[in-house]
Amino acid sequence: MGIFLFLQKNYYQSIFSSKNRVVDMKKSLVCTAVLSAILILTGCGSDNDSANNTSQGSNNNGNNNQNSDLLTEEQKEVILDTAKETSSITLKESLLSGIVDTLVFGTDEAVAGEECSSGNYTKTDTTITFTDCNGLFKAATDLNQYENLTAKSGKVTIKNGEYQYQDLVLINTVTGESKTATGSLKMTGDDNSAVISIENIIVKATEKNGVAFADVNYTLEDYQLNYDKKNSSELALAVSGTLSVVNSAVGDYKIKFETTQPLLIQIDSRNDDEVVTYPYDGTIKIEDLNNKAVTTLTANTDKKTVRYSITVNGKEIENGTQNWADILGYSK
Repeated sequence: MGIFLFLQKNYYQSIFSSKNRVVDMKKSLVCTAVLSAILILTGCGSDNDSANNTSQGSNNNGNNNQNSDLLTEEQKEVILDTAKETSSITLKESLLSGIVDTLVFGTDEAVAGEECSSGNYTKTDTTITFTDCNGLFKAATDLNQYENLTAKSGKVTIKNGEYQYQDLVLINTVTGESKTATGSLKMTGDDNSAVISIENIIVKATEKNGVAFADVNYTLEDYQLNYDKKNSSELALAVSGTLSVVNSAVGDYKIKFETTQPLLIQIDSRNDDEVVTYPYDGTIKIEDLNNKAVTTLTANTDKKTVRYSITVNGKEIENGTQNWADILGYSK
């Protein structure tokens, strides 16, 4: 979503010029949102998904040398639950529907001079300060569907293609959940090829865990998203990065992820490159560094489903096929 807006402006002109901006929320990519950020979460289990582990804390269990033949049921459940959560987060950040896209899109709306539906923001030469601004920042809820977030407070400093976020607080007023983002990202490229890169962004989130709320910390590092428009109807997305999470519903974990083959999606050039389908080609690998497990997600050509495989030390413990919407968490 946000990257389309970036590509449609001359990035090296005055950053607060709105004359060259083309902003249309309905015509943005599926993708919001790492880190979001990064960021919510469901599944990659089999047809008989193991029960969710809702306890907070570490999921490491003191065993970094897992042997799939010697796994206890508890260890296997932790690995499968972590795979579900990390698959959702990683795919959102790969498909421009995670926290990264949320941050970029909302910032670009303010740069273009779009008004908040309520609240406000102020701008200096390089800094935007938000106060209870609703409607500019969005979170993806399905393919090309979004819900409004409120930028309660915080600043964004923009200089030489870099967005620096200083305690930007985003609140979902319906659920009561919130995210506070600190860190920076940089964008380079043109209409057909672009890169978003992040050295480090920290998101402190308050998330629902059953009927209660939990404080969860996300750290996204060494993130890079490559956007490559192959032709008028096909877009390739490649991503890599490291994500560390503390106090999630499935415990603490750290993952490395990368697309071993770019994800291909269909776009409509007649409608400002709006995304038409889920991926129909491409593979993404997610390494659970705590449990020595690897989740591999491979797009099916039907544009609706994805194959998954979960291995521990090279031995498969689960596999199957799921709808993209289920893994992304949109079918909750």
